[in-house]
Amino acid sequence: MKQLILIGVAFLVSGCATSGPSGPHPLVTQSNQAKAECHERKFKTAIAEARCLNDAEEIRLPLMRRYTDLIKLQSATRLALAEKVDRKQITPIQANLEFQTQVAQIRSEMQRRRNSNRIAEAQEQTANANARMAASADDIAWNTRRSAAK
Repeated sequence: MKQLILIGVAFLVSGCATSGPSGPHPLVTQSNQAKAECHERKFKTAIAEARCLNDAEEIRLPLMRRYTDLIKLQSATRLALAEKVDRKQITPIQANLEFQTQVAQIRSEMQRRRNSNRIAEAQEQTANANARMAASADDIAWNTRRSAAK
């Protein structure tokens, strides 16, 4: 289960956390500290460990507004797999494989959303540039007609 949890932590830390020139956002730091505390503790069940890590990740949710649904999906997946491990329905290795599959799908969806946002921004910039060029052309035509009329 530790491997399963570590993959989830690596997923969130890899490119999804907000940081600036002065370092990570305080919520990221707080979340990372909470996760470290989860990793240091010994849990009697995989569910308890999954809940601890989910709570730690929830700290940074305000920074990830675009992906809140995906982060919650990841948390739900972690908890569901932990329940299966505790009930001995699957092994920790199987849980890890299922979790990795879910993380890959979540990453793909995050990338799709980022790309979609970039495309929309580029289209908006193109439309704005075209509108400015059209306005400039109208101004030039108006000035040309005005000069010719004199």
